[in-house]
Amino acid sequence: MAGTQRTIKEIKTPAQKKQPGLASAMSQIDVDALFETGLKGEFLKRGAWLFLLLIAYIGNNHWANKFMYQLNKTKEQAEDLRVDYTTIKHEYMFRSKQSEVAKSMEAVSIVESNVPPRKIKIEVPE
Repeated sequence: MAGTQRTIKEIKTPAQKKQPGLASAMSQIDVDALFETGLKGEFLKRGAWLFLLLIAYIGNNHWANKFMYQLNKTKEQAEDLRVDYTTIKHEYMFRSKQSEVAKSMEAVSIVESNVPPRKIKIEVPE
């Protein structure tokens, strides 16, 4: 029975299990050894360059999202204006017909003349 018992060191905890991917690679790198003598200039330059690229990338993504939002909003507004224009044009064409104008003028007691127009001639003395 004593041989079947395991010590605490022999039992693997979930934290001691091998982690897949980036986590296992990062655990194998000795980061402390890289910075024993202080922060090296090459790391600082590369870090600053990567930081600037990251800021530019994030800014570009924000700008593109904002631009797409404005573009979609403008398309919707243009479609609404096109529909409004078509509706108003149809209404104008309908109300400008002679029969519709005559109907609207009857309300104010103006009637359409049934007498055809006459041509007026003026003789100019020479």
